[in-house]
Formats: sequence, C-alpha cells, structure tokens
Amino acid sequence: MPFFLQRMLKGVTPLFGGGLSWVPPVLLVSQKISGIISLGTTKERVPRTMARDYKSEYRNYHSRSDQKKNRASRNSARAAMESAGRVKKGDGKDVTHRDGNPRNNGKKNLGVLSAKSNRSYRRTKTAGKAEVK
Repeated sequence: MPFFLQRMLKGVTPLFGGGLSWVPPVLLVSQKISGIISLGTTKERVPRTMARDYKSEYRNYHSRSDQKKNRASRNSARAAMESAGRVKKGDGKDVTHRDGNPRNNGKKNLGVLSAKSNRSYRRTKTAGKAEVK
C-alpha cells in the first residue's frame, strides 16, 4: 500500500467488523456529534466523544435569576394552556410564545405547536417561526 494511503488510513475504524470498507476519520468525527453513522441503510452506534457537563450548564446559565424567571413563566404558560384545555400532559405539543418573549403570557401571545415544529428552527432575530394555531 502506498505511504500516503497508510498515513490516511491510520486510526481509521473498519466498517462492519473489517473487510475492505473503511470510514474516513473525518466522517467519524463529524458524525460522532449525533452518535450515529449512517451509510446507506445501515446504522452503527458510535460513542460520543464529548459528554455534556450538565452541572456546569446549570451553574453558568440555568441558575441565573433571569433564566429562573423565564423558566417559571414558561411553566405558568403551560399550566394556563392546560387549564384552558388546549394541551395535555404527554400530547407532544409545545406552548409557544409568538413574540419569543417567555415572560409575555398574554392570551394573544400564547399558541400551541407540535414539539417537532416548535423546536425545528434556529432561535435568531431573523428566523421565521412555524404557523401558530
């Protein structure tokens, strides 16, 4: 085998337990984020390289007083929609704030979306939300 191929294949994991099929390291690194390598119809689990540090996330972000207030307001919005009969526990729906402000729990600002459509777009200033019912 040529030298440049040996260097390129160094550290490469064999696919399907060996043989001639190889996965380049770049593909492994890019796919380890989701935890699944998908090639055609075959999926193989790959261990995550970087685990989340939930304790530091809470310490640095979720424990801040403004984030606690936002979370409390989101919870009260969900409770208000449950009491109105618009959502139920385990129904796969999210209560959404039309203006993106979690502390604005006015009736006209709250809506119901499927969890998939509510979580499927980036939270930027120019991002468009899904149609809210």
